[in-house]
Amino acid sequence: MKGVFVTGTGTEIGKTFVAAGLVYHLQKRGFQVGYFKPIATGGIRKKNGLSSPDVEYVKHLCGTHLAHQGYVFEEPVSPHLASRKTQIPIHLENIASQYLSLCKKYDLLIVEGAGGVAVPINDTGTLMTEVMHTIGLPIVLVGLAGLGTLNHTLLSVNFLQQNGLDILSIVLNKGERQELEQDNQKTLAYLTGIPVAGILPRIPGRVSMRKIQLAIENAEDIFVSVIERILHPKEKHHDS
Repeated sequence: MKGVFVTGTGTEIGKTFVAAGLVYHLQKRGFQVGYFKPIATGGIRKKNGLSSPDVEYVKHLCGTHLAHQGYVFEEPVSPHLASRKTQIPIHLENIASQYLSLCKKYDLLIVEGAGGVAVPINDTGTLMTEVMHTIGLPIVLVGLAGLGTLNHTLLSVNFLQQNGLDILSIVLNKGERQELEQDNQKTLAYLTGIPVAGILPRIPGRVSMRKIQLAIENAEDIFVSVIERILHPKEKHHDS
């Protein structure tokens, strides 16, 4: 199965925007692509139960049939705390089973984590990296474009690599067209040896689905850069 696991240097970084952009542009190129959120908190209560806001986001942009969720908790807290408070344990084998089932339906899967790379999912020390290992896809790491991202992104890269995970690409988000952001992109590429696909701009003003769609369309070159690496991981590419 081809695809990626989208994670971030923290929460509210823009993982869902990046994941949705990859789904959108893969669909545009005719691929049967699915989206999977194995663990989510901050669930929205609907008639048929709790729904992940990130799943709803992807459904609005890309279609209701392709977005799938696993464990969903209502309170917007870390997965380990949500699991403890609801007394609903998170089992990696259940995530693996759902993932393998989805693999039979799609050409590619875009999987999105919850929170940052090291968020715990239970009280026994299991971290999000174990979910990544369970899925087995290469990583797209999303970080902020501005001041502070060098430290956060380098720490995240180091942690992922220490845990034996393959990072396919870094994407920087919420850019303000500042000079330091361009330097951050070059510095991260140099220090990590990992391609930095580009800087996605911050969406100005009140955010709507239409604005999000336009931003994804306008950033096609960045998303295509990541998609080329998904489809042809062993070929040389010309990112930063």
